[in-house]
Amino acid sequence: DQSHKTERDLKAVMEGELACLQAQLRFCPPEIRDQTREELVQKTLGWMAEREEKGAKTGTVDRYASKLVETLLTGETTLGTRDMDRHRRSNPPGEEAVLAGMGALQIGQHYGAEQDRRFHEDPNRKARCPKIRRGDKPDMYGAKRVVAVNPALRSHLDGKYWSGNLR
Repeated sequence: DQSHKTERDLKAVMEGELACLQAQLRFCPPEIRDQTREELVQKTLGWMAEREEKGAKTGTVDRYASKLVETLLTGETTLGTRDMDRHRRSNPPGEEAVLAGMGALQIGQHYGAEQDRRFHEDPNRKARCPKIRRGDKPDMYGAKRVVAVNPALRSHLDGKYWSGNLR
């Protein structure tokens, strides 16, 4: 549940996750990267189709989803710079904020180490994507919604992710 976070915090988290994905795609073995990339593009287009079919307004979520698709298809995306004047803190974070951040980092490191351990103990274990709601026509509605938000992706989606033409 992210409801307690500010929009600024959510944007920072999403940009951080996109930056991590870019790094992971660079160092992941090609056969795993290609399989995972394809699956994640399909899931993201399906999720975007669901938003389109439900009539959800296009917004920040769609921009970040299109950046996810861009990262998966091209290996990178432009990470937005936040309006620092508008969101500037009046003073630096205090000790409490720093300690909370360190605690979160340690929890994340522990979780990652545990996950690694389970995969090393069982070489047959495979990662699974979570179930994500999906629209009926991801190849059409999802791709069109992505292109509406990020027209530069048209050439990457035409033909492969939609048999028609997105124009």
